Amino acid sequence: MGDSSSVVAWAADRAIEAEAAPRPRWRDRLAARLRRLASPGVLLGVLVTLAGAGLTWGYNESLRAGRERLLHSQQVLLTTQRIQILKEGAEAAERGYLLTGEDRFLTPFRPALDELPAAVARLRGFVGNDRAQAARVARLEILAATRIAELSESVELRRRAGLRAAREALLRPGARDADDQLVATLEEIKAAERALRETRTHEVRLMERFLIVVGLLTGLLTFGTRAAYKALRRRRERHAAAALSG
Repeated sequence: MGDSSSVVAWAADRAIEAEAAPRPRWRDRLAARLRRLASPGVLLGVLVTLAGAGLTWGYNESLRAGRERLLHSQQVLLTTQRIQILKEGAEAAERGYLLTGEDRFLTPFRPALDELPAAVARLRGFVGNDRAQAARVARLEILAATRIAELSESVELRRRAGLRAAREALLRPGARDADDQLVATLEEIKAAERALRETRTHEVRLMERFLIVVGLLTGLLTFGTRAAYKALRRRRERHAAAALSG
């Protein structure tokens, strides 16, 4: 019983001493945590992570810009298709009216002619600062205006003077020059934009792959740096323990 009482008394004394001992202040605890965070391994890992994040951000911005350029190419091609549809629709309506003289054929004719200049204006906005494409679109704008005037004149001539006069006007030399040039210009724009789209698609895919590689390398370097530092710290601790025991 005596030994048991002594152990209990000793434990009680230790508990009293522990309660009486001053506890570390919050500043001391914070300083200890900061010292751990400021270890070389942690700092190196943070630097690697920040470098990877900087590269990722930069290439993300490039990727976003590349996707916008690719979207512009798609819009250019869609708009050229719309221009072609409007032109062909107006021409079909014109032929129907010239042959029959029936006003029902003019129902799709006027809206198509009204929308055609707006479609060419949208196309001009989509090509942006591409000088070669902008020059083609400027030429297309002139040809479209000329073609609209020709179609309107043909319909009006059929209304006033009849089928024979309209037919003779269509058969005169050079009557289809503006139309042929308009079609050729549209094809030039589409061919150039398809080539640009192919190049831009390739660039976007390369940037996407590079971003994946950067992300993987950043993760591997961060993990490897921390693992190497921990291994080095354990090795130093073993050497220190061996020196003390020796």
